[in-house]
Amino acid sequence: MAIDISAKLLNDKKVIAALQDLSNDKVDKAIKSGISSAARGAKKHIAGGLKAGGLNLKSTRIKAGLEDPKIRNGGNSAFIWASQDPVTANSYGVKQNRRGLGVTFYKGERKTIKRGFIAKVCH
Repeated sequence: MAIDISAKLLNDKKVIAALQDLSNDKVDKAIKSGISSAARGAKKHIAGGLKAGGLNLKSTRIKAGLEDPKIRNGGNSAFIWASQDPVTANSYGVKQNRRGLGVTFYKGERKTIKRGFIAKVCH
């Protein structure tokens, strides 16, 4: 990746020296470091976005469903995948009632799953 910088400097020797000191290696390293730093904070922002959209899941459950970021293309991109383990009704705060299961998937929208039940495991 080549970056071309052109600037008109008015005899500012410190700025001229700093620009001359920039090399492609330092710029590439700074870009890769920025991508890595942004990828590490992505889980928090994904969880915050889903909660802001009204999803009735705890942030820890959302973050548990996201895999750690994978850095690709020599550090020039990062990917985060959602895991394949399903979110169960228990994560949404399910309550058993006479008609079935009462579940709140989105805040303020309680749904009833007719004839639903919570299985209890006996040992």
